[in-house]
Amino acid sequence: MDNLAIARVLKEIADLLEIKDENPFKIRAYRTAAETLVHEAEPVAGLTPAERLALPGIGKDLAAKIGELVQTGSIRYHQELLQEFPPTILDLLRLQGVGPKTVARLYKEIGVRTLEELERAARDGRVRRMPGMGMKKESLILKALDQHRRYGSGGLFGGVHELAATLDVELREAGPPLVAVADIRGDVHSHTTRTDGRDTIEAMARAAQAAGLSYLAVTDHSQSLAMANGLDEAGALEHVRAIREVGARLEGFTLLAGIECDIRPDGRMELADDCLAQLDIVNASIHSGFAQDAARMTDRLLRAIACPWVDVLAHPLGRRLGKRDSHQADMPAVFAAAAAAGVAMEINAQIERLDLDEDHARQARDAGVRITISSDAHSVHGLTALRWGVAVARRARLTPADVLNTQSVREFTAALRRHRH
Repeated sequence: MDNLAIARVLKEIADLLEIKDENPFKIRAYRTAAETLVHEAEPVAGLTPAERLALPGIGKDLAAKIGELVQTGSIRYHQELLQEFPPTILDLLRLQGVGPKTVARLYKEIGVRTLEELERAARDGRVRRMPGMGMKKESLILKALDQHRRYGSGGLFGGVHELAATLDVELREAGPPLVAVADIRGDVHSHTTRTDGRDTIEAMARAAQAAGLSYLAVTDHSQSLAMANGLDEAGALEHVRAIREVGARLEGFTLLAGIECDIRPDGRMELADDCLAQLDIVNASIHSGFAQDAARMTDRLLRAIACPWVDVLAHPLGRRLGKRDSHQADMPAVFAAAAAAGVAMEINAQIERLDLDEDHARQARDAGVRITISSDAHSVHGLTALRWGVAVARRARLTPADVLNTQSVREFTAALRRHRH
């Protein structure tokens, strides 16, 4: 049994617990464990019980359940939870953008148990009449149902279908050479054990160097991601010193000390300017507040771009394939502002993000925005995701000249917004 199969069962347990409105800490434990297994390079089925227990986010109970799944092919607790609901409830959970809380309401309030019942409820107006739903949610559900008919269920790994389309690149067309994996000289979005990563600064650096890169930006999370042990100003600057100490020991390889700084709902950066100014690179991103309407989300991104220390907007659309659709910001306006300010846009190579997607990446390039392709790696194994970001860029017809991190580290840093004015 491979890691993805085990992770899928743990995620289903988390989803079922959320439908039951169980303890959020318990739900989070199962989700964290599922994410750990998705990013774990070693086959967990082959680990000893002690080795499983040593994995990040895997406690004694979860290690035992993983062992039970490996040995017997199922987890009794999972089977007991499934008995509490119609078997078709899992089909609802696998719809893109329809999370466990929505499934719970649909099931409990209007008796929806199947995809067919959900479509009838959406088409006859019962979904929009539910408090807090409305026409927008109804429209998103109908879109998810249509996508399900075309592609099948996505579940935890809903990006697979889109990835397959991304890899279908028309290489025979005339024009300049498209960007290739070999063109990428640095990875400029990564995480370490200081926040929610699984490997140390040095391990990440040496793995990136072994993969043929010449630089890596360590960009751990800012403080709002408490579950990721995010950094405040003092913690960020302490981390910068640690990154630079490791970097000084490396030969022929450069570590950039950065951060992935959250954009607050009002558009302000979570960390103060005098802190951000001391970093080598700032990736600004949104991890919460996705329900804002188009005007507020657009203003939020424009205000972030106006901060003089923001260099890159990371995963700018905020989507999670199989889980959350893109927000509704006016992206042409965001691209125009980014181009004027010298702020780059990221193609995040995580399989569940692929954000920017190919259409938006092309629009950004055409608006004059420079692009970064980053792994958002949370482990040394995660660095291999760069190839998926490159596949998106090729589908968008991007050349090496369109991508900032095809340049040497000196050229890359000189091209960042903080050094352009």
